[in-house]
Amino acid sequence: MLMPYFDDCFRDNGLSKGNLGVIYGRATGFLDDLLRYGDEALAFCHKFSKEKPRHADHAVLAFSRHLFAHLDGVKLLLAVGAVDGCKPLLRSMLEATFSLAYITRDHSDERGLAYQVFRIKEKIQELRRVDVTHPLGKQLQSELKGDKWMPGILGKMPEGLSKKADEMEKRLNTEAVFAPILKEWERVKLKKDPKWFTLFSGEPPVRSVRELAKHLKWLAFYDFFYSEWSDTVHAGDALENYSTADNFIRPLRYPAEYAKAMSTAFVIFSKGVELVATFYEPSMGKSVYRWVNQRLAPVLRALVNTTQKSLDDYR
Repeated sequence: MLMPYFDDCFRDNGLSKGNLGVIYGRATGFLDDLLRYGDEALAFCHKFSKEKPRHADHAVLAFSRHLFAHLDGVKLLLAVGAVDGCKPLLRSMLEATFSLAYITRDHSDERGLAYQVFRIKEKIQELRRVDVTHPLGKQLQSELKGDKWMPGILGKMPEGLSKKADEMEKRLNTEAVFAPILKEWERVKLKKDPKWFTLFSGEPPVRSVRELAKHLKWLAFYDFFYSEWSDTVHAGDALENYSTADNFIRPLRYPAEYAKAMSTAFVIFSKGVELVATFYEPSMGKSVYRWVNQRLAPVLRALVNTTQKSLDDYR
């Protein structure tokens, strides 16, 4: 097999494979405990949102759920040593935590609603682009002529999508709660529609994820993690991950930077949970902070040291 799984490369009657399973099990067990603790905190936040609802709730709880889903994915990948597949998930987790930090800092209701408006406007555009009765659909149909994969895909779309988009746009423009958001949208709009976080971001407006990270004073997270993981998303690191140090094709599920993936997942997730807990009840946020730093962080440090050292013995 040209590209075997990493733990199938050993010829010791399964001893190394068993040892790797123990190492992976400790790491993913820790992340599972983290998920369970986070779930307890989020349950409190969800209950609080029902008792004292705010316009920001939908966005805050949606980004929270996104964090949980992606950490669960990271945990499952690390259970078999598949670090490469973790990077796009970690990037998405970090952007969700950027979003939580931005919404919960100030102008929370306006920023939460701005995210909803952005997503509604995106959906309206998506519906129009795939309906050949709309100018956007006609343009796409023309561009797809001669496409090698799906030149006739628009002809298979349901009818009435543009009409559905019109109805969505009408509701968006008539609901009073969205009026100040739409006004801000037009104020900051340039040639292209703004990002949702551009709205209510101050002067000058924030117009990119990097500018958002800088606005939050989290620029190091962007430059040293987000950028690296974005490289993976765009297949930019394919050459670097092609071979091992001794010039063999790198096996699948190769655990390079395993401890880094585990520790960054912990930091991003736990910070997100702390932000959400603080948003709903400051005392709960302080409790999360203490639990993370006094109970979980020491366990993680010990686990990272032993995990990476143990894995380095196999590489």
